[in-house]
Amino acid sequence: MIRLIAALMVIYGHSFILFDPKGYPEPIGEILKDEYSGSLAVALFFFFGGLFVTQSYEHSKPRSSYLLKRLFRIWPALIVCTVITVFIAGPLLTELPVYDYFTSKETWKYLFLNCTIAYRAAYDLPGVFINNHYPNNVNGSLWTLTAEVRYYGLMFFLGFFNIFKKPLLLVTFIIGIVLLFTIDGLTAIGVMVSSITLKLLIIFLAGSLSYVYRRLIIIDYRIALLLVLITLVSYFTYFHIIILYVTMIYGALTIGISKIFKKLNLPGDYSYGIYIYGFLVQQIVADKIPELSSYQSMLITIPLSFILAILSWNIIEKPAITYLKKKDNQFLLENGI
Repeated sequence: MIRLIAALMVIYGHSFILFDPKGYPEPIGEILKDEYSGSLAVALFFFFGGLFVTQSYEHSKPRSSYLLKRLFRIWPALIVCTVITVFIAGPLLTELPVYDYFTSKETWKYLFLNCTIAYRAAYDLPGVFINNHYPNNVNGSLWTLTAEVRYYGLMFFLGFFNIFKKPLLLVTFIIGIVLLFTIDGLTAIGVMVSSITLKLLIIFLAGSLSYVYRRLIIIDYRIALLLVLITLVSYFTYFHIIILYVTMIYGALTIGISKIFKKLNLPGDYSYGIYIYGFLVQQIVADKIPELSSYQSMLITIPLSFILAILSWNIIEKPAITYLKKKDNQFLLENGI
């Protein structure tokens, strides 16, 4: 449920980028300056991603099934979304003749890069959204999937060397990464890594560390309220954003385990579908109804994204997960595990 809220936060945040805010800028961005609702939502995704992926690795037997779980969770829905974008949305929305659209290298580059995603994402399709408020970018949200897939590989690497069984080594590993980037160690040897990538990596590893040390973490709403107070008091300090992230993540954990929140179960996990379709839906709506304001657009884009996410879950994601679970159970039975 937390990830679903985060996915909706991404749509909310992007509304102020993809549509004319009409004098009403995104409030969180106005307060924090260097952050906004979308970036905070992505941080939540990566923290819980690190937590759940570490859990997934620890429960995977054989360990190689961990990679299959990641494969079946990410790629089926992503490939379908990319194919729909290239072969249905693109030809209908491009300003170019359809022949020129399909003979452009950019079309096939978009298809290949976003179906594989491990190398990098592509954002432009020829002639598509060229007159939008935020022009050319077809599905800007996909950039995080590249980082996520790479971090899945990192989790496998750490697990292979039993780092999760030695928590102090994991802590040392995280501190080492922070120090390397902080002192420009990797830049000095010619490897350029953005501050955003560094931030997401640290947050992802923090989620992994939280799972490893889960028995030592005390979740209490009073601590959450105290952190909120500390965050407000620290607004003008250098460490304000770090404290904000700690408070936000701890608050999400506190809310997530509450009895009331646990009762709000939906019949499916729609967060991923909302995330991969949300930006595309917003750009289509911005193309067709450019006069909409940021807030007005959400009355259309959120329901449409939800519908696509429900279809994606029931037609693509859930069947893929169910198929893999059957294979896993069959393996366990055959090997007496």
